[in-house]
Amino acid sequence: MLLKNELQELASKKVEVRVIIVNGFQIVGKILDADESAVIVDVNGSRKVVNLSAVSTVELSKG
Repeated sequence: MLLKNELQELASKKVEVRVIIVNGFQIVGKILDADESAVIVDVNGSRKVVNLSAVSTVELSKG
């Protein structure tokens, strides 16, 4: 799966990203891991698990 591979690459680079959910909510943090169904984002030491079907956009964070 292309998205899974790209998310895992971002996780290995430990870069900060902005994950935008389909309802407009935004999560800014570092991706810890991703698989076919979910992505785990570290937000200031707190882990957030997001279902990939809820993800609208993943972009590098500006800041």
